[in-house]
Amino acid sequence: IMQSLDELDPTFTKSRDREVFASLIHLFSHHHRLLSDLSKVIKIMCTFQPPEFVFASFALELDNFIAGRLNKRDKALMSNHLNGKQIKREQKSLARDIEFVSSFV
Repeated sequence: IMQSLDELDPTFTKSRDREVFASLIHLFSHHHRLLSDLSKVIKIMCTFQPPEFVFASFALELDNFIAGRLNKRDKALMSNHLNGKQIKREQKSLARDIEFVSSFV
């Protein structure tokens, strides 16, 4: 995905801040009912940035989101401080996040 952004314009990865995409993904992951408004948000974002940048950046941040969640889960499972109930809660949370990301496929 980073290569795609560079091919569009090498300055995209340097001059454009994708933090807003990460924030939106975090927001939508906690409030699934807002997903119905995502197309409106993307449409507005495409008026400020090239659509190619918007979609590639969104995909990159979705990938970062799930990779971060997997790392968090791995660290939690390797911790000796978790009991069975906490492990189940972490697994359930990860399953919810994977379901969320899969809604974009």
